[in-house]
Parts: sequence; structure tokens; C-alpha cells
Amino acid sequence: MKLKYIPLILLFLLSPFLNSCVSNTDFDQINLDVEPILNFPLVYFELDQLDFLDDTGTIEIQSVADISDLEVFNSSTVRDNLTRVDLFFELTNQFDRVFEVEVDFLDANDNITFSFEDISIGTLTNSVQVRQNILITENPQILNTTQIRVIVNLLPSGVVLDPGVERRFKFESVGIFYLVF
Repeated sequence: MKLKYIPLILLFLLSPFLNSCVSNTDFDQINLDVEPILNFPLVYFELDQLDFLDDTGTIEIQSVADISDLEVFNSSTVRDNLTRVDLFFELTNQFDRVFEVEVDFLDANDNITFSFEDISIGTLTNSVQVRQNILITENPQILNTTQIRVIVNLLPSGVVLDPGVERRFKFESVGIFYLVF
């Protein structure tokens, strides 16, 4: 006899869940501000003393340049919504010589879209950190960037590079891209 009432009791207990109300949701009323932040490594390289000497190891080369593709601006989503770019550079100089570094953003025709102030790094410097902020409203031409050029200049000195003494120059850069939708 007890088994006869169990389905009835279950129906009574579950009835509030079976009879619930659902109202229509209007998603157009939601004001959702999305502000993603994208971190991209830009350029990294290490140079040694042989990079600043010719093949014979006797004549100094005054500058070493590198151009790398920068594909972050290829995206229309980035170009249409980018508000600011923060660039971080970290340089290490194990040479007993002073270096000066030039960093330029270039468009597809190698025209400069943005040029950074030259970075000077003294002799035997463990770490120099430089931060550059770029507001897109003040520098809209940066959105046409397709490449980044880095030129490392070895400044004249009375100290001659020795091909037998290992020295390193390290360059690292990261870009933080701020978007608003």
C-alpha cells in the first residue's frame, strides 16, 4: 500500500520545478564594454663580438641592422579598435663599448610610421629598461606598420674589439596592445 502513494508524493514534490516561469531576455539591453589587452613579443636577438667584426676579424663594423615583420597590425580588428600601444625594451651590454639603438616602425614601402628616441646603453650594463607609450589618436599612421627595424650602432672608442674575448649584446622587446570594443 505504501508503494501506491510514492508516485503521487514525487509528483507533488516535483510540481514547483515543472511549473517554473521564464521571461524573455533582451540581450540588446546589456551594455558590455570589452577592453582586451594583447601582449606580443616583438624582437629578440643576441649579438656577439664577431657580429661587429668583418670576416678577417680585424675591421670593426659600426652598425648591425635587422628588419622583422610585425603582423599584429594586419588584423582589421586590431586596426579598428586599438587605442594605445606600450612598448618595453630591455637591453644588456657586456661590451666595454657604448651602443646606441634605433627602433623604427615601417610601412609596406619602408616609410617610417613611428620612430622611437634612440636608446643609449653604456659599457658593461646588465640591464637597461625603456618604456614607450603610443596613443593611436596622436599617431594614427602607426596603424599602417608592417615591419620593425632595429639598428645597433657601435659608437667610436679607443677600445678595440678583441675577437677572442666573448662579449654579448642582448635586445628584447614586447608590445602591449590595448583594444576597446
